[in-house]
Amino acid sequence: MRLISFLFVLFLTDLTAQSIDKSSFVQTEKGDFILNDKAYTYVGANYWYASFVAMDQKGKERIVRELDFLKEAGVLNLRLMASGEGPKTEPFRITPTLQESIGNWNENVLVGLDFVLAEMGKRNMKGVLCLNNFFYWSGGMAQYVSWFTGEKIPYPEEHGWDKYMRFSARFYTLPKATKLYYDLIEKLVSRKNTITNVSYINDPTIMSWQLANEPREFGHDKKYFKWVKKSSNIIRHLDKNHLICIGNEGILDNLVGSTYKKTAALKNINYLTVHLWPENWGWYAPKNPDESFETTRRKSIAYLEKNAEVSKSVLKPIVLEEFGLARDGGSYEASAEVNMRNKFYQFLYETTLGNPNSPYRGMNFWAIGGEGRPRQPETFWQAGDDYIGDPPHEKQGWYSVYFTDSSTFEWLKKVQK
Repeated sequence: MRLISFLFVLFLTDLTAQSIDKSSFVQTEKGDFILNDKAYTYVGANYWYASFVAMDQKGKERIVRELDFLKEAGVLNLRLMASGEGPKTEPFRITPTLQESIGNWNENVLVGLDFVLAEMGKRNMKGVLCLNNFFYWSGGMAQYVSWFTGEKIPYPEEHGWDKYMRFSARFYTLPKATKLYYDLIEKLVSRKNTITNVSYINDPTIMSWQLANEPREFGHDKKYFKWVKKSSNIIRHLDKNHLICIGNEGILDNLVGSTYKKTAALKNINYLTVHLWPENWGWYAPKNPDESFETTRRKSIAYLEKNAEVSKSVLKPIVLEEFGLARDGGSYEASAEVNMRNKFYQFLYETTLGNPNSPYRGMNFWAIGGEGRPRQPETFWQAGDDYIGDPPHEKQGWYSVYFTDSSTFEWLKKVQK
């Protein structure tokens, strides 16, 4: 009976998809994004926490003000976290999550996402909806593994990054874990917005579905490839209108991006993504900005070009969808200058969107801090604190772009004219 119902949904989906105007949806064509029959490029932002803020009236009012500000600044492409897993008792994690325990869905989080998409639609914005996370600040793959093995998550603060990442990557090897994730796909992709009454599959506000934030193979290349292929196939069966991407970082080392070229060629993966973190990767030192910036420049160019070659080989667009830099001197204070950050943004723009020979077609900086402020800069997020650009597992104020960073938004307006 369940199979018959599912096939009927697919049948209706196919009929609906045939009757809508595809020009209002972002599409791809020969290495370009196309929107309204024109080439589409963008400088956007990560706004991952929006749906979690929009769960109460005060939060909704903040979202409206922030979207108005972003619209005025020309920031019209936003990457949103559309999932979150696990109980509120875990450390370094957003709360509440979408799925607090197996199959226990928090409808309030989904209504928050409905609200954000409805407001974005009023402003002709586009959203990338991220469905999972390799890292633990939203629960993600590690929480799936914990659920189905009964093992505690070995958080890197205590056990180190290597042990944590090996634990999280076991997600691809556990059929029950991946099955629960496929259930999430069906639930979200098949959803109807409770505010606009428009099915997600028919909403042009959504630019793409993203399989996960920074999924890493970590030695499970075959299982990882199978997961990417099956996930993208399920989404495409449900949704003929939207793009699909993976959300990976690019070819970083022998454990990250080892299948980047192979997955890029999959028919239901429509574009590629790259993330760039000079300070996290040891290239940039805020206390030694001038010398380390030159190192950052050199290594960033090589990294971006290496991934661009894959984009060219499969003739698909590529997006630099995460990048950030600390405030001057490494300060976490909102009042600190952002001269080096602005210099970094400008350099990346010139290297990607500003370069006519580049296949890059979009960039999303990390991340909107907006009106929010940390309870105390350089401390970790706790339930009840403002959500800002820095997720709960990172010291608050590190990469957040506040609306008081006027020089950054002046730059954004300038490059988009």
